Amino acid sequence: MALLPDEIWQWIFYLATDHLARREWDDGPMEIPPFDIFRKDADSASADEALTVKVSIFLVCKKWQTLSAKFLFEDIRIRQGSYALAQKLEQPLIPSSDNTAGAYVRRIVIPVDMSGNWPKTLEANARRIMMACPNTLILARRMESFRARYARRRNFTKIAIDDVQMPRLRRVDWNNAPALHYDRGVQGFPTFIWSLPALEILSVSDYVEGHESHYGKRFPWCLKSKVNAMDSTSLSTIHTLRLESRVNNDFVTDVLEKRLLSVRHLIINFPQGHTFRSSLFNAIGPQLQVVELATRPPVLIYDLEFNYDDMFWKDILSACPNLRSFHSHILYFPTSTESQSAKSESLKELKLLMRTEDNDKGQLGPKKHAIYDNLLSTIKLRSRYPLLDRVELHGSGWSSIYKESLCDDLKRAAVECHVSLSFESVDL
Repeated sequence: MALLPDEIWQWIFYLATDHLARREWDDGPMEIPPFDIFRKDADSASADEALTVKVSIFLVCKKWQTLSAKFLFEDIRIRQGSYALAQKLEQPLIPSSDNTAGAYVRRIVIPVDMSGNWPKTLEANARRIMMACPNTLILARRMESFRARYARRRNFTKIAIDDVQMPRLRRVDWNNAPALHYDRGVQGFPTFIWSLPALEILSVSDYVEGHESHYGKRFPWCLKSKVNAMDSTSLSTIHTLRLESRVNNDFVTDVLEKRLLSVRHLIINFPQGHTFRSSLFNAIGPQLQVVELATRPPVLIYDLEFNYDDMFWKDILSACPNLRSFHSHILYFPTSTESQSAKSESLKELKLLMRTEDNDKGQLGPKKHAIYDNLLSTIKLRSRYPLLDRVELHGSGWSSIYKESLCDDLKRAAVECHVSLSFESVDL
């Protein structure tokens, strides 16, 4: 064991503790892949498996503890009773080292259940843990379960982590549980998020079930008092904004239009009203390079009271003259004759998502052939999209359709027009 160079041992530990979450910060620039899901703690099983290996490595000897230090605490979860974890992160990992265990943390996950429980003990431990981890790159507050129970109302605006300093934080995925919809005076986002100097990606979600948000059209993730406290640089560094909650027009006017100076990638996973669409896209459309419209179970957009019409597609292309990549759920793909006149001089990639239930349950209905016709014309009519060179079909809903004669025409047109046509059957 002692004969192996330290670099080899570190590489072995890197492979032994590998898990899905590491891809979020370990593969170059921080980006969100197409049709990504962030609401649930989807990679918790993978992280737990890696944790078992980490514990085994740590208990072998001090040399292994030292060489594997950067991997042992890179991904942590704050849970009820995390007092011991907070203590460990505040202490040197190795007695002879100046670095605390918290210095190696790269991602912190705060699971939240449907009750929105945020007890004082968890608040205090979360504060200690976050303050002990100054090099954290990702903060995620994700749904861990959907147990139906009622939480106590907590009618105050300041929470324990409001003034935490995390200067290197580059990505925040923040879920609000239904309990946070009780009152506009309830918590919302921690204040420190608005002033992060290196924030690149911001994702916001409100839990939605069926036709309505549990407590109506409220927007607790950004309190008016906190908006007023923002300075001119708040949110100005983010390049990707993902919205999975309803956003009122006041928020668009007060916050988004004035501060999204660097946004290039916009993801909308929840239906917004016409005012939101026109306000936001008119304000930042020229700077957008990637736009995504998608649906997320249990957020079923096509089951809600209002939806995007066919002209939304044309409106986006018109408002975003520099758009390079358009990602869309198949239900948003236009079918009307007027919408098919949409053009884009800059569009290079088109990515369409269709799940099995979209096809099997008849959601497409009579639109099915119209969608194919428009997709075929999108590939063939180079005058509409002269730079288009890639079309990706995502999701298991394409599995049976991809074998039909309709798709033979798509494949043939793609070859003739030098467009790369790919198919990924895995639901995202």
